[in-house]
Amino acid sequence: AYNHLFQVGTGLDSQVLGDVQVIQQVKKAYKQSKEKGLSGEFHQLVQSVFRAHKRSRTETDFGRGTASVGFAATQLALEHFKDLSEIKVLLVGAGKMGKVSCKNLVSNGAEHISVVNRTIDRAKELASSFDIKAHAFSELEDEIKKADLVIAATGARKPILHPEHFEGVERHQLVLDLSVPRNVDPKVAEVANVTLVDMDSIHEANKKALDKREKAIPKIKGIIEEEKKDFLNSVHRSRYLLPRIKEIDHRLSDITDSELERMKHKMDKKSYAQMEEVTRRIKKKIMAIHIDRIDKEFEKAQNEA
Repeated sequence: AYNHLFQVGTGLDSQVLGDVQVIQQVKKAYKQSKEKGLSGEFHQLVQSVFRAHKRSRTETDFGRGTASVGFAATQLALEHFKDLSEIKVLLVGAGKMGKVSCKNLVSNGAEHISVVNRTIDRAKELASSFDIKAHAFSELEDEIKKADLVIAATGARKPILHPEHFEGVERHQLVLDLSVPRNVDPKVAEVANVTLVDMDSIHEANKKALDKREKAIPKIKGIIEEEKKDFLNSVHRSRYLLPRIKEIDHRLSDITDSELERMKHKMDKKSYAQMEEVTRRIKKKIMAIHIDRIDKEFEKAQNEA
């Protein structure tokens, strides 16, 4: 089971290779388990998975770029705009791709999102799911003029967005055409202040990102093996040390408690409190010596195994 968690946590075993959403789900599940009191070896395992995930991103190209269209829209938006919370986003289309794009934009800070759809009920349904604004298709041109980012993702069989929709807008606009066939007339790219990105460009970027991720797989597997080894060693160490430490602690507590109880009625409260503190410190130092000894015993046993 722990092998699978490492595979999933790093993004090796996911629908989209290197998917970062999976680790977020793992973190959410871990948080819930902590709230319910689960810890111990499970805690050690999840922390090892988190380290493997982090290393896979910092030591390889596994997390660079985007390998899915839905994430690509958000990635492109983040590259063009410093802060998504400050821009106005218009989704043209309330289908699956529109929903995915909306979800990713919201999770990355977008706050001002509107959706236009030929069927107003579908637009309202999407709007209610993400607390965004829904508009009738007749408002398309007006909403385009207001938007900084326009994402077209409808089932139309021909372009529905044309140069005249964007002409006259003085600020920069990013237009993402996520539809096949195209929903945006290629001539829109010729309009001043408009950057048009279509599916061909997105697929090319995705392919490059996926190629990099596939090349990084051997390194990721190596990282997983290292973290698995450290995790198993940590578990074996804990299983070896803890019962022995508990036994010594219990025996020391019996001795110190007995001696303190014997002296309790022979001393004033202040002196007794001082003796308790001295005894506590001595016990702590003795425990440290024993822990170090047991730890060395474990290391010796591991080396001889």
